Amino acid sequence: MESPATSQRWMSPPRLFQIGVVFLILLTGTWIRTRDLAADPLDVSHSQQLIFLLTAKAYQSPAHADNPALPSGADFALITQDAPVMQWIDGKLAALLQKDLISVARGISNAGWMLASLLLYLLVRRITKPFIALAVLVLMIFLPFSIQFSRVVLPGSWAMVFAILALWQLWRWTDQDSWSAVLAGGLLGSVAIMLQSQWLYILAGGLFAAWWSTRKKHQNALAQTLFMGALWIAPRLIYALSMHPAAGLSAFLGLEDLSFGISSLRQLVRLELRLESIIGVLGLGLVLIGILFTPQGTRRSLLIGLWAGFGIMCLLSLKAISDSIYILYPVILLSSVTFIPLFETLQDAMGENRLRSFNTVILVVIMLIAAGLGGIDGRRLVKANPEQIPVDFWRSAGQKMGSQAVFLSNTNSVTLPLAFYGGIQPVCIAASGNCLNQVDSLADQMPEAELYFVLFKTDLDEVLAANSRLSLSAYHCDLGSGVMMIPLTSDHPACDNSGG
Repeated sequence: MESPATSQRWMSPPRLFQIGVVFLILLTGTWIRTRDLAADPLDVSHSQQLIFLLTAKAYQSPAHADNPALPSGADFALITQDAPVMQWIDGKLAALLQKDLISVARGISNAGWMLASLLLYLLVRRITKPFIALAVLVLMIFLPFSIQFSRVVLPGSWAMVFAILALWQLWRWTDQDSWSAVLAGGLLGSVAIMLQSQWLYILAGGLFAAWWSTRKKHQNALAQTLFMGALWIAPRLIYALSMHPAAGLSAFLGLEDLSFGISSLRQLVRLELRLESIIGVLGLGLVLIGILFTPQGTRRSLLIGLWAGFGIMCLLSLKAISDSIYILYPVILLSSVTFIPLFETLQDAMGENRLRSFNTVILVVIMLIAAGLGGIDGRRLVKANPEQIPVDFWRSAGQKMGSQAVFLSNTNSVTLPLAFYGGIQPVCIAASGNCLNQVDSLADQMPEAELYFVLFKTDLDEVLAANSRLSLSAYHCDLGSGVMMIPLTSDHPACDNSGG
């Protein structure tokens, strides 16, 4: 039973004020993120989001149940190397609620980011002072790119939830030498790593740092470290070997291939520019200062380990980072935590000033203004990156082709938007996007279907040279916006009025 002293502490004015401020921050952050939930979401990581949504859609309404030749949710999931847990949840929940898939998926992603921010606030509050925890919460929620990243329909938000919980247990283990913390941290970390491979490197760096700082004071430090690491690795390793046996180690590491050397200085420059755009030039400098200001001990070791893991992840994923800034979203969490010693130094300086209360009010006002500006800038980012080909084009192309049409393509830049926005069922999907080698076999298997090969006009000569069936077709139908289709079977009503 709760003691009167504990109850009185919880009901004290300072505590109630803190709870109110946290609630207001969470409410405002949620409001900013949940506007236009159903709007076209692909402002960043277009292909990855479309793959996620198509996988969820296949789980939501499995068309392959009526026609086993059509791709299933598991088939779409094979394009990526992470387990399709969130895709399955989003698809099933959208079907249960009978709501738009994009709205449900984005709402779940937003909820994950807000929960991760709240968990980080609670963890930081256990380590340092309440005001500093509030500052970290504001950074997590109102940094402009945090608003954009939290709206991205990918598993990152929920992977971060489990990563923070795993780090919480890792922190508890460094303090208490508890096998229960090792077990809990291992299980929670394994979920984060299964959802997204980025956390394999970051958590591994933190685990090594935790072992290094506790190796002399914990009797079973090495055994506990290896046990937690095994719990993190085993599920993803089993999944990679069973679902991606040909890819092997690259699938386990979450890499497209193992040729991950630095191929050009341009990739490193792009990495620096992307990090700079997320947290700013000043932020990059403050990260280094924050690490230097952190007192010697477990906290500094963990910070260095986490950043080292993040750095290794970046170097191994330079090509992917060049294609998509979203891979770098953990930098928001790491930066927010690294700024803690700077906030502590600032608050200590305020405590020595006679105008302490006035300075606190000024800092709170500055924090609120910064949060407001961050929210405005974040909304601008959400709207700043339209698709190269408008979504309306793919919808009209789908209507022109008809609900009975099926297709394949030589690029995911056609397959993914035409399948999701146009609602036309692809009969071939591939990680590379190129299904040109499947043209003859699929056309022979589906002679009665309205089967089309859809491509960009710029690829026409190359495609015709590579496949005789396509080159012999009498029809080359123009869909507009530089996209065309070639019928592969005798029944091609969508070409009747398209020209030849």
